[in-house]
Amino acid sequence: MRQPVLPKVILLSLLLYRGLLRLGPPAFRRDYAAAALNDFRQCCRAAYQQQGAAGVLLLWPALIGETVPGLLAEYLGGPYPMLPTLRRSLIAVFWSGLLFLLAAIALGRIADPSAPFNAVGNAHAEVAISHAIMESGILLTLFVIVVGGLPIMFIAVKQAVPDGLRGVLKLFLLQPKQAFSLLGIAFLCAAGFLCFLLVTQTLFSPPPCTSTNGCVFAQSPLMLALSLAMICGLLTSIFFVILAIMTSLSLAVLRSEFKRSMLRFALIPIGLLVLTITTSTAATAIWLLRLWLDAPQFVASSSGFGNGQIIWVISILITMALSAVVSAAAFSNGLRASRRVA
Repeated sequence: MRQPVLPKVILLSLLLYRGLLRLGPPAFRRDYAAAALNDFRQCCRAAYQQQGAAGVLLLWPALIGETVPGLLAEYLGGPYPMLPTLRRSLIAVFWSGLLFLLAAIALGRIADPSAPFNAVGNAHAEVAISHAIMESGILLTLFVIVVGGLPIMFIAVKQAVPDGLRGVLKLFLLQPKQAFSLLGIAFLCAAGFLCFLLVTQTLFSPPPCTSTNGCVFAQSPLMLALSLAMICGLLTSIFFVILAIMTSLSLAVLRSEFKRSMLRFALIPIGLLVLTITTSTAATAIWLLRLWLDAPQFVASSSGFGNGQIIWVISILITMALSAVVSAAAFSNGLRASRRVA
């Protein structure tokens, strides 16, 4: 019997979800991917029958919030006892917060509020206000991560202290397999970042290459390969250090035992973090929109977001929005889990 043709929005959702599941470890894909994909297909069909395409799209925030923490836990060592949903939500929001901060730093490097951007803010109050909200949200996000994470790290280290220095180091220790996996991810991030940079610069601002102006494409093939290899190696090292620190802190949370009251208390900074990330992301979107509407010529110029920088800005905004979606969904899952065990 011929299977009914699924709507395009469901097909697209299944394609994206299948790609997300493929990011998991081989054992996870073998044991759970097929069943998870089938369940998601049924959910998409039910949502489409009730609310149409919008209903299918509304499934994605909760889906990402459940899948991403699960994949993180699988890579970090599998399931752990005692309120795994709360703990995974905590880790997912922590990673989302740091991803958001990295995106904010990248945006600051492109669009610093000094001249000539401050001139647009002085002429248009909504641009200045949205930028101030965005900047305050970024600082508050960093503050909440530090202040909210310190008590949790203190308890984790306190539990490991009786075993001496070895116990503390073991709490944060990466397994060789995990370290190699992080190194591979760091290399892929560095290579993708470098390719994206070269493509955007080539497409939107091709330099007039000569033998004397320092253009990278004017170098000999050997020197070009060596230059790209050095840059890629440096970026890989930076990404690896960031990923290793984040993973070590996450492992410390997973390897420690926390009282239920402590994990419920963690929902407070998690909620604040979701609020600051979401507010700052919305302010960033409004800031960019008002810049484009109020000063389109400036935005399109080389002083603004011309020469391909608008592609960077859009990518950064998408990253910030993804962080907001994952953190909000993870917080929602953690809140439901805390109510179930109450």
